[in-house]
Amino acid sequence: MRALCMAIVLFLVTFAGSALAAPLEVRAQSGGLPLELVAKDGNLSGKLVVENRGSTPVRAEISLRDGSNIDPRLPIGLRVKFSGADRAVMLKPGEQREAEIEWAAPRGRRLHPVYGHVLVTAEGQESRPVAAGFHSGFATGEAGPSGRVLTFSLLAPLLAALILLAFRGREPRPGAGRWVWLAGSGVQLALLAWGVSRFDVFHTRFAGGDGLQLVERMPLVRGLGIEWFVGVDGASLVLALAASLLTLLSALLADPKRATAFGGLALLANVGLVGALVSIDLALLAVFWLLTLLAAVRLLSVWGGDPRITRGAGLSLGLGYVLVAFAIWQLSGTATPAYLIDGSSAPRVFSLIELSHGGFVPRTASLFGVSSTKLVYTCLFLGSAITLGVPPFGGWLTAALARVPTSVGLLLAGGVGLLGVHALWRVGIAALPHGTAWAAPAVAIFGVIATLYAALVALATDDPRRFGAHSLAASAGAFLVGYASLTAIGMQGALMLAVSRGFVVALLFGVLSLARADDQSSRLGPIARGAPLLAALGAVAWVAAAAGPGTLSFLGVASSVIGGLPTLRLPALAEVFALAVLAAASVRNYRRTFLLPDDGAPASALPAPTPERELSVVLTAGIVLVALGFWPRPLLRLIDASCIDQAELVNPPGALEVVQVENADELRLSAAAPLSPSLRTPL
Repeated sequence: MRALCMAIVLFLVTFAGSALAAPLEVRAQSGGLPLELVAKDGNLSGKLVVENRGSTPVRAEISLRDGSNIDPRLPIGLRVKFSGADRAVMLKPGEQREAEIEWAAPRGRRLHPVYGHVLVTAEGQESRPVAAGFHSGFATGEAGPSGRVLTFSLLAPLLAALILLAFRGREPRPGAGRWVWLAGSGVQLALLAWGVSRFDVFHTRFAGGDGLQLVERMPLVRGLGIEWFVGVDGASLVLALAASLLTLLSALLADPKRATAFGGLALLANVGLVGALVSIDLALLAVFWLLTLLAAVRLLSVWGGDPRITRGAGLSLGLGYVLVAFAIWQLSGTATPAYLIDGSSAPRVFSLIELSHGGFVPRTASLFGVSSTKLVYTCLFLGSAITLGVPPFGGWLTAALARVPTSVGLLLAGGVGLLGVHALWRVGIAALPHGTAWAAPAVAIFGVIATLYAALVALATDDPRRFGAHSLAASAGAFLVGYASLTAIGMQGALMLAVSRGFVVALLFGVLSLARADDQSSRLGPIARGAPLLAALGAVAWVAAAAGPGTLSFLGVASSVIGGLPTLRLPALAEVFALAVLAAASVRNYRRTFLLPDDGAPASALPAPTPERELSVVLTAGIVLVALGFWPRPLLRLIDASCIDQAELVNPPGALEVVQVENADELRLSAAAPLSPSLRTPL
């Protein structure tokens, strides 16, 4: 009884103290929060009401949660003040005062939707500021991307997946399952392509909004601080577009008799993958990641191959997910204050935007006797490396690629692996910039060792499918070198390698699938004489797998190595040697696969007819790799700003580089201005 009384007294004292400490209330003049800014006199504006609910006079100060000149949260031109006064007023008990937010947006520039917060502080009281959220949709001038394109791009394949799962493996008529699969992935690809057409390649985080576009935000679980918060920068948009295209190609490659059984799970994996790539809320990312994991493992099980592959992939991907989920949970416990979209205080910080301003600030200095930042980043890295398939953690991926159909391999290597790329790129750099910088040398060395190991194994194998699997593992190591360079050009290379992975799988394994006679005997040996087009595509595939010249993967490794030279000279040079070993392995394997006689393929079986559907997939993958290898500018235009932003996060200006000036807003405006045509060149 005594304990109960003490608890009640403690609660009352705490409640009374909080009431005295935070007597201010902020609400919209009309409607609810977040406040919607509306057009007024050529600008955008909205009004709030600040009320003193306490019993004593309070001096209230109002301000925007705007960050700093080198780390801005909001675009230029936003102002807030009390009506008829400046930013501070004295409020008597029960008194109300109007405050106005105004956005004098720059003319002649593409403007983007804005989400922000107004903070009201009771002067002289040590209490957390009271916040009110506001939102601006379309502004004056040209409107930027908005709407629900990302939500619809997830709903389309989800609806198609539910239809296919409802079939329970029985099609109402032959071919219906494939058409549903194609329709779901095709609609998603069209929506994302529309997003690309409306994407502003010059919008960086220095223009406010953290460089995000196509943003959609609304509360989901207030008690945990979870929101439906999705958006893209150039990198995540490119990865989502690649994942969507690979899903469409996998539908074309799938066995028509099993399209219904495969299609529902493949589309669910796609929903999880694209959802994770566009999620700004980390809890949402974890949910989508789990959906991808479950769908991918179930897909391997339904495929009916070796159960050991399914168990190995399930255990590996599950371990990777647990490590990443642990990192996300620790990140959400940061000491940095956070607010939901309407301004209500969030108990945990799942918003990547909140974490990106100042990085992870742990509540405790250490976890299990280790630095919190270092431990969290290590877990994030290991989980991502397992999912990406980096040696020695990539045994599950190489084993699966050597045995599963090409359509399934596309989803595993080109799809699921992108989760690891995204976690390191988006979460690691934005939320853990200090951890990323701390681990960069070790990550680069790890990447070099992984590339060399995979290249040596590829050099020793005669099986072309195993060679393809190990070449992908080597490219994962090269990705780590570019990522760890912490330079914009190195990060460009890492992204190009991530995009090329799936198309290399489609091209190389697609050629191997096509290179069979009518009696299912291999016709790889005399293929150069019997099917010269397929032999030529095979040459492109083996060149791309070894990151040879004229392909997107070559530009990826070249940029990764060049970007690493200024910061990690020895690992970058060692990576060149490892890639040379991979090139030797590619030449050897291509020669043994295509140019040596094959006694198992009778000459009467050559040439066999090539299915047009499979050939179209192989040609598409080859065109993407070669076209972007010779003309990468469309891809670079999309990812330039994102790479610069990420490099700035891990390489902030030092004390001697920061200069305070009176016209800081004008400098920000010029920094966010579109480049002249003469300057629009790759980094």
